[in-house]
Amino acid sequence: MNEISVRQSSDLFAVDDPAVVSLLRRIRASACEGVRVAELLRPQDGSRRSMEMKFRRYLNRSIEDEIRRCRLQHARELLVGTSLSIEAVAEKCGFANTPHFSRLFKASQGLSQMRYRARFKQP
Repeated sequence: MNEISVRQSSDLFAVDDPAVVSLLRRIRASACEGVRVAELLRPQDGSRRSMEMKFRRYLNRSIEDEIRRCRLQHARELLVGTSLSIEAVAEKCGFANTPHFSRLFKASQGLSQMRYRARFKQP
């Protein structure tokens, strides 16, 4: 399985809405802190519904999907770049519990965390 990594900044420049770019930056800065959508939105962003619609239009995913995508990206980096336990990786990536993290990881990668680590671990 080959991975294509998109730089986090790449899709920021494809978005010409300053409110969406600002929210993307806030998500990427704090996704692994266990934040929720409501905690990231600011009054100047407009309504949650309008921001959700903008995310769908520009990124083809929801705000919650973007938070989850950032958390899982960080988890992949930790799995191949460290020897942290699965529980520690889940915690560092803002997941409330390890079983939930495991289900989401396997659904997104098609591999358990241990198999992913074994396949992509950096020497």
